[in-house]
Amino acid sequence: MMEGREDTEETLVAVQQAATTTSRAAAAPSARTGRYQQQQQTQQQHQTQQHQQQREANRAAATAPLLAGARSPTGSSHGSTERDGAGEALLMTSEFEIADDGQVVGSHGTAIGGGGVGAGDDEDYDEDERNVPMCCGLRRFVVLCIGLTGLTSVLLGYDIGIMSGAKLQIQRYLDLSDRKVELMVGILNFISAFGGLVSGRLSDYIGRKLTVALACVLFIMGSVLMAFARTYNVLMSGRVITGVGVGTGLAIAPLYMAELSPKKARGALVSFNEVAINIGILLGFLGGFAFSHLSERIGWRWMLGLGAVPPLIILASLVFLPESPRWLIKHRTQAAALAVLRKTCGPVEAQSTLAHLLADAALGDRGSWYDLFSGGASTRKLLLAGIGVSFFQQASGIEALVYYVPEVLKDSGITDEQEQLLANAGIGVIKVLFIFVAMHFSDKLGRRKLLLMSAFGMAAAFVVAALSFELGNIFQLTITGISLYMAAFSIGFGPMAWVVASEVVPLQVRGIAMGIATFINRILSGTIAMSYLSLKNALSSAGTFYLFGAVALLSALFVYLFVPETKGRALEDIEHALADLPCRHDCLGFRRGGQTAASTTKYSAFTNMEPPVTMANSSSEDDDDDDGGGGGGGGGAQRGGGRYSSSGGSSGARTKGTAETAFDMGKSEA
Repeated sequence: MMEGREDTEETLVAVQQAATTTSRAAAAPSARTGRYQQQQQTQQQHQTQQHQQQREANRAAATAPLLAGARSPTGSSHGSTERDGAGEALLMTSEFEIADDGQVVGSHGTAIGGGGVGAGDDEDYDEDERNVPMCCGLRRFVVLCIGLTGLTSVLLGYDIGIMSGAKLQIQRYLDLSDRKVELMVGILNFISAFGGLVSGRLSDYIGRKLTVALACVLFIMGSVLMAFARTYNVLMSGRVITGVGVGTGLAIAPLYMAELSPKKARGALVSFNEVAINIGILLGFLGGFAFSHLSERIGWRWMLGLGAVPPLIILASLVFLPESPRWLIKHRTQAAALAVLRKTCGPVEAQSTLAHLLADAALGDRGSWYDLFSGGASTRKLLLAGIGVSFFQQASGIEALVYYVPEVLKDSGITDEQEQLLANAGIGVIKVLFIFVAMHFSDKLGRRKLLLMSAFGMAAAFVVAALSFELGNIFQLTITGISLYMAAFSIGFGPMAWVVASEVVPLQVRGIAMGIATFINRILSGTIAMSYLSLKNALSSAGTFYLFGAVALLSALFVYLFVPETKGRALEDIEHALADLPCRHDCLGFRRGGQTAASTTKYSAFTNMEPPVTMANSSSEDDDDDDGGGGGGGGGAQRGGGRYSSSGGSSGARTKGTAETAFDMGKSEA
């Protein structure tokens, strides 16, 4: 056991030294231009290429000692994870053999590269790893962490759902005007916007777990204050505190989920954030219906006070949740990060992901507001995609419907308050059910297709709802239109907005970027919630729905032009793989029109394959004629004339070379 622990310490030291050495050596990288690259490049393209080469070189150098350091004299390594007085001692666990040229090969003949693992990587576990409990093909530990974290988003959903019923009693009990009701409903979204903006940066300092705990404490305080409020001002004070807690949790939950999820199921797992919001909305609808029979003096107090229950559960469960491995790497705690990665992703993906993260860390400690907006056109393009989907998620009018469904149904002809709340609950059930449809298809169809389907579906639903008023207040048609809208929203913009926003932004500025996306999302949400009644009075119900339908069509155009496909990619690869390629060509999963070095060699930056990176022996010579026999994820690569192949048999010859990138993204067309 002591020997294994010493091996682990030596491995981590070797990785740190390799990353530091490579970072210094790559300070002025030479731009390797491919055969098909344009000779005249702008200065910005040249800088982008240098940054990419530096990162890939760091990754390759960091991966080689990571794997080689765990090698035992017999050519295999076995280990486990233990807890001692100083914390978790991490022992590498993987089975491999060493080829004649020094290439690290998996136990099934698959080359293990810096960018991933070839076919059969799910089988490269030892007996202990095979016995890890699985749930739907995932480790139960991951599912448990995602489920508990998702309760943070239940807080927002519950407030949305419960206020649709509570505001009816509150308005009568406190004798409030429509304007004060709009302010009471919408202020939480405005305050949560600022909470999200601050929490993104705060989580980069204190960690994701502590930020989640802070969100829960604030929500409990606000819920208790609202439940015992006797005046409008005290009630609004509780709304403000609750809003800060909601914004803090909403910014951190999808970020934490994305950083903890294995790449093969990240879309479905991060989509659970929207599932949690909709479960909260449904619970709020049901609670509003259940307590509507109580008197106006105490009914709404029970509705708002019960909101303190979910955050209490989260606080009690935080002891079982790990810290984000990306945050741990950023704060130089590699052993703890690798321990978390092995629990969530398995030993093979954990090793390659750690190498990615160390390579990024070797580039320097970025992460300021200045870095976010000065990172070049590629970073700004991805930031636009993440913020844009968050904007259109709310611009489509979702808050208007979930907050004011009873009023919409009343205008359509349903006058009984109990019937309004019952129909409200039924619509909430539809919204939750279709979220699971999105979870199922997010990693199969991809993010873009679901977003486009959602946008067109929402536009059609708004037309149906508008016609129900133009044809004479046909409430059956109104309910049909609203139900169709909830279904369309839930399969795309509901969950995928958070997925895309949490994926596309680089690690160093991800917390800040998620804070900005949440800020814009909540500001727009509050604006719509506070202005819907006024907008309806100015344009009529039909006119308001036509307006939202036009916005839905505009969101489809935005997705088509600016949102890239990110399914199946490691978070650390997305920035460089997608930043400099036209997003609109990826609706079907491949580039169209024009050839690049990547497309010529059967590799597209929009496919689900990991970019091939050489597992190099720094002492060996370059050999441009070797075959690329690596596995699908990142073993061998064919070097020569700027062409690199990501395909090939797992038993092919291993590539020799120095610790530098063997992958040309093909950013420029021939």
